[in-house]
Amino acid sequence: MRLFVDRDRLPAIEDEDEFAEHQLRYGYPEDIIKQAESETKRIFEAVLTHQEPFFNVAEGWLRKALDA
Repeated sequence: MRLFVDRDRLPAIEDEDEFAEHQLRYGYPEDIIKQAESETKRIFEAVLTHQEPFFNVAEGWLRKALDA
């Protein structure tokens, strides 16, 4: 599972199906699954509502990377 942010700064959660598949294949413990889902949701909401460090701070680092 991964969080993708497009150029318009809109987040999307991708590969949830792969994460579910891996839960079964690798026997992820329930507490790890819940923590991964909870943190993904928390970060999704932070990006969506422009909370730092996912807004201006991220933009600054992106500019530095693009200028390099």
